[in-house]
Amino acid sequence: MKKIILLTVTFFTLLFISCDKDDDVKEDPVTEVKLENEVNAFVWKGLNKHYYWQSDIPDLADTKNDDVNAFNTYLNGHNESKNLFESLLFDKGETDRFSWFIENYEDQQASFRGVNDAFGFEFSLARVTKDGNEVIGYVTYVVPNSPA
Repeated sequence: MKKIILLTVTFFTLLFISCDKDDDVKEDPVTEVKLENEVNAFVWKGLNKHYYWQSDIPDLADTKNDDVNAFNTYLNGHNESKNLFESLLFDKGETDRFSWFIENYEDQQASFRGVNDAFGFEFSLARVTKDGNEVIGYVTYVVPNSPA
């Protein structure tokens, strides 16, 4: 009887010793995906936060950037920021007729301040004769107080 108890105790002792919470579990190392274009992140964050139709665009979901590697891979998939912007618009040209992409924000800010690159006049061109190659130019409008 003592042998059976000794064997049972030995068996369970060895069983519990061999089981460990820190068993070696090999996990594949996750390679971090770097963001290649900061402007893409800016475009996505701006549309995600301020776009009227944000809830209608699955790629603008608030959970899209939870997995940073998948999010960066998505943004890196768009070579040009304008393409990313246009892909995130809702029914472009029909429902959303009001969104546009600005390549150079400095030009846009200057235009908001009333600064432009015009010379202060508008002109047109006209052929002298229907079949001829001669063209004349004429001023159609002069902006008051302009350099023209």
